[in-house]
Amino acid sequence: MKYFILLAAFSAMGLCSHAQITITVADMPVAGDTLRYSTASILGASYNLNDTGVNKAWDYRDLLVIAQQVDTYKTAIAVNPIYQFTAPAGCYGYKVADSVPGLSMIPGIGALASIKDLYTFFNVLPSPSSFAAVAFGATISNFPIASPYTINDEWYFFPLSYGRRDSSNFAFSMAIPTLGSLAVGGNRVTQADGWGTIQTPFYTTPVNCLRVRSEVNQIDTIVITALSLNFPVPSNTVDYKWLVNGEHYPALWITTTKAVGTETITGITYRDSARAFVGIPVVQTAATELSIYPNPTMNGQVKIAVPSSWGRYSISIYDIQGRELFTSHNQNEINISALPAGHYLVRVTAPGQKGYCVISK
Repeated sequence: MKYFILLAAFSAMGLCSHAQITITVADMPVAGDTLRYSTASILGASYNLNDTGVNKAWDYRDLLVIAQQVDTYKTAIAVNPIYQFTAPAGCYGYKVADSVPGLSMIPGIGALASIKDLYTFFNVLPSPSSFAAVAFGATISNFPIASPYTINDEWYFFPLSYGRRDSSNFAFSMAIPTLGSLAVGGNRVTQADGWGTIQTPFYTTPVNCLRVRSEVNQIDTIVITALSLNFPVPSNTVDYKWLVNGEHYPALWITTTKAVGTETITGITYRDSARAFVGIPVVQTAATELSIYPNPTMNGQVKIAVPSSWGRYSISIYDIQGRELFTSHNQNEINISALPAGHYLVRVTAPGQKGYCVISK
């Protein structure tokens, strides 16, 4: 009998250390949080992201940190008092980029409005209970503008536990002086598809977690008023997040881009403590203005000046209907002689980076 009781006690201990958890509002970031995270190298990353389910033991202790950042969550009013007139009450968020250079290579436009101090703002919503992006703020031509979402981007619905699946739409738009406007819209499908324990360079011993997969289909429409052009740019990304009770940032966050059913890892970050690194760069995630020449092109041969620090990258060309007409990888000299005369949007993407320019033919 004593043996049975002892065995039962050990079994109960095992269940406690590998138990299913539920994520609630208490596990979300709040105003005033300063959340440090590390960015890990994706070179050679071959993690099996389909490895999920019940009582899993995820081991990511081999992640190689290449940079660190801190997200500081501020109320919209604290970022700029003017935001109180357009941002939803009580929203808070963090700076997603310091600046976005003007797209001065656009023919007929020249130097455009400066865009800096870009913030995404969130709120905890009551009905249904959710954590959602509710506004976007930036200083455009030295004037602060906060645009609320017309349809909130709901990241999580609560209580969030294994097996829950939610689908929601989102949309927002904002005017960009001297350029036109930016409109963003899409759909997010989120599913808690696994539970178990996770280990990282920060969590060196297993900690209970819930894995959440979120697939986002989005279209960013860039309107250039002077040229009477609309560029709808589609994207399909998937976020994998391992959430832990008591932490306001994912224990691990892996982002992929999805094309023709194939996913490619484009970013890996994880909750971390301060580390002393020498010569480790801060990851820049702002959109970058790219140089392309000759522009306009007469014979269709063009060269894009991609920053040498980007390493691996892909180039995509879109027409004004948002159709992808051309794609290449790690090759910055391209030939568009087969395309008809007109204006085309060029997007270059690399891990943690993206850049845009417009080319005329």
